[in-house]
Amino acid sequence: MNVKEFIANVDTHDGMVGVEITAAGFKVRDVATNYTTSLPFSVVASNDWENLRDVILGRDPMPIIHLARIVGYYSRVENWNTSKVGELKDRHKGDYQI
Repeated sequence: MNVKEFIANVDTHDGMVGVEITAAGFKVRDVATNYTTSLPFSVVASNDWENLRDVILGRDPMPIIHLARIVGYYSRVENWNTSKVGELKDRHKGDYQI
């Protein structure tokens, strides 16, 4: 899918809000969940709209691998226990207390 088609599809879809273009790719927000999905340019170019739509709306989250570097190295978030996922959520908030 080319960039113009992708942007047009997002703009006309009721469940998505805008496309932010970054150095790494696109960011699209799901209206229902308020969750933002980042899609690299290569992912948009190599997939059709139906697959991309399902990923953005959370219907098919498997193609995306979430990585984080909390413990000093990059690891897959899907393999973390509940305590480590909670720590990641706290860091996203930026609400640190001592």
